[in-house]
Amino acid sequence: MSVNSRPVLIHEVHDLWPKTLTDIGGMKKSSPFVWLMQRGENESYKSADYVASTLEFAEPHMERHGLKRGKFVYIPNGISKADWEFTECIPDNHKKVLDRIKGENKFIVGYFGGFAISNALDRLLDAAELIKNEDIVFVLVGKGAEKKRLYGRVKKEGIQNVVFLEPIPKKSIPDLLKYFDCVYMGIEKELDIYKYGISFTKMYDAMMGGCPIIISMSDVATPVETFQCGIKTSVDKYKLKDCIEKMYAMPEEDRAIMGKNGKEAVLENYEYGKLAEKYEALFPKKKATILLINHYAGSSSMGMDFRPYYLAKEWVRKGHKVKIIAADYSHLRRENPCVAKDFQRQLIDGVEYCWIKTRNYEGNGVKRALTMFQFVGKLCIRAKKISQVLDPDVVITASTYPLDIYAAKLIRKHVFKKRKG
Repeated sequence: MSVNSRPVLIHEVHDLWPKTLTDIGGMKKSSPFVWLMQRGENESYKSADYVASTLEFAEPHMERHGLKRGKFVYIPNGISKADWEFTECIPDNHKKVLDRIKGENKFIVGYFGGFAISNALDRLLDAAELIKNEDIVFVLVGKGAEKKRLYGRVKKEGIQNVVFLEPIPKKSIPDLLKYFDCVYMGIEKELDIYKYGISFTKMYDAMMGGCPIIISMSDVATPVETFQCGIKTSVDKYKLKDCIEKMYAMPEEDRAIMGKNGKEAVLENYEYGKLAEKYEALFPKKKATILLINHYAGSSSMGMDFRPYYLAKEWVRKGHKVKIIAADYSHLRRENPCVAKDFQRQLIDGVEYCWIKTRNYEGNGVKRALTMFQFVGKLCIRAKKISQVLDPDVVITASTYPLDIYAAKLIRKHVFKKRKG
């Protein structure tokens, strides 16, 4: 068999499914859905030529589920320098609110991103309620399933120092961070799953923005303490309160040093041009055709998931051909594409997307699960056609959940047959 006969299959892991479902989501291990995801996870580790993960310490877990030594590659999330060179101002409403707060010389503890249980925003509200210093204000920017409940809690409990704002475009994050004196990140509770690592996209954004970070977790090493770009504390709300007050009382020049440390570290270790090169070391040739399957793939303008977009842009810039297959609807995006038919193509910033029509849903219930089966099912049905049209040298599966491995295996099989003649 020649080197180019069989596409390289790379499985990318952001979250450890189904462990995330049971540890964070509270699903029972006996659930048929969990069982199915476990089968998919095992199959992914068994079938992939390489497993790339944003979780630095996940290899032992993967080996227990069938991964062979030498297949694991750590490739974290990161930042795109282009987003920081061509930025956009925050929306007028956000600017009005934040200008007013800063005009009153308030210290802003900021949060931006998803409003999910896993991000421990209740703990942030607990700390806000405990802090009596009127000069400290909490600004939470984003959307998600928990936002309505959290907003209701603030109203019901009369927490006066918390402001909620709508999500903003990715390119406006640099402008937003200029208003924040520090950024909060946290995990819901100390769980076994976090010992495998974390890779918050917003962490690297905050570092690039030169903004000190307060992270509420203690299980695993993070860039915050590694690069001294913030303060790490436990999941205790009183310790978080003390940590915020410590950051507030700190001389401004000390916070500036933290911010400088973070920016230097992110440019050296977490810039997408360098991360794309780590992937390229796995490709079979210098100019490859890459098929990236990610159910939730977004773009800078549409919103999350950003990682496929940034990696693809870097690969295109270096002369590779890249196709992203994604669902037309995702709960993570601010905006979803208008799609009339399956495999409708769209060029976004030089990257070609192929959209698969799936049903809309809200939250993490049955309807979301059905879209997973719908997305993967359509890929499996069209696997032969995809292999003929795209003829990829590299197939990357990255849909968070591990079911797209089955479609990728079929595509790889058909490409191999075609090339073998």
